[in-house]
Amino acid sequence: MPEPSLPRHPERPGYAYLHPGLRLAARLIDAAGAAATFWMRRGAGLTRPVRRVALVKLDHLGDAFLLTPAVGILRARFPGARIQVLCSPSSRAAWETLPGVDELALLEHGPSRRSGSFSPFASVRAAARALRRLKPDLALDFRGDAWVSIAMALAGIPARAGIRGEEAFSFLYTHPVDPSPGLHECERHARLLQALGCKVHGWSPRLFPTAGESRLAHAILPGSPRSRGAGAGAERTRRATKWLAVHTGAGAPYKEWPEQRWSALLAAF
Repeated sequence: MPEPSLPRHPERPGYAYLHPGLRLAARLIDAAGAAATFWMRRGAGLTRPVRRVALVKLDHLGDAFLLTPAVGILRARFPGARIQVLCSPSSRAAWETLPGVDELALLEHGPSRRSGSFSPFASVRAAARALRRLKPDLALDFRGDAWVSIAMALAGIPARAGIRGEEAFSFLYTHPVDPSPGLHECERHARLLQALGCKVHGWSPRLFPTAGESRLAHAILPGSPRSRGAGAGAERTRRATKWLAVHTGAGAPYKEWPEQRWSALLAAF
C-alpha cells in the first residue's frame, strides 16, 4: 500500500506559532517580560505551605486522560493539599470519577480556536475568575497557553508552573520549565512535575467509569466478565471473544489519521 502524503508542520524554533512574525513578537515579549520580572523568579521555590494545588488542563478528553497520573503524583508530593482540577466540559468525564480529585471546576470559555469562536480576552477573564474561586497556592499549566499564564497571574496565585516558550507570556510563570522537543506528551507532563520536586515512577493513565457506564459496557459487550453468571455458554463466549475499540476522530482535521493508515492498522489485527 503506498504511503499517503500528510500535511507536515515546519520545524518551529522555540514557539508554537507558525508565522515567523508571531514567533519574533513572542520572543520580544518574553525577553522584556523576563527582564522586568527577574526578581520574581530569583531563587524561586515553594517557600510557603501548599494547601491547594490546581491542575489546569483545558483540552479534550484524550489529552485529559493522558494527564490523569498527575493527580496521584501531586498527592504524594503534597499529601495534605486539596487537589483541584480546572478543565473544559469536554474532558469532565476523565476527572469527575478520578480518585484523588477533591474539587472539579469547569471553564466554558476554553480554547475553541478550531471552531473560530475563540475569544482570548473572554477566556482570560473567565479563567482568572475560576482560579480566584479555587484559591490555589500552586497552579500547573500543562498546556503552555499564553492566556492561561496571564489568567494565573491575574488570579494572584503565588506559585505558577508551566512550559516555557510554547507561547508568549511564559515569563509569568514563577516555575517555568524549558520545553524538550521530541518528547511524548506524557514525558513533558512528567518533566513539569519533577521540576516541582515530584517523584515520577512510571506513567499509567486510567479512566474510572461510573456504575452506569460499566453496566452499559457490559450490555453492549456480551462476552464481558459480567456475563459469567449466564451459564457455561456465556463463559465460553467470554473467553473466546476479544474486543478492539477504535476511535478514528480527532479534535481538528490536521490531527486526523488518513483512512488508508487506519485500514492498514486494523488489518494487522
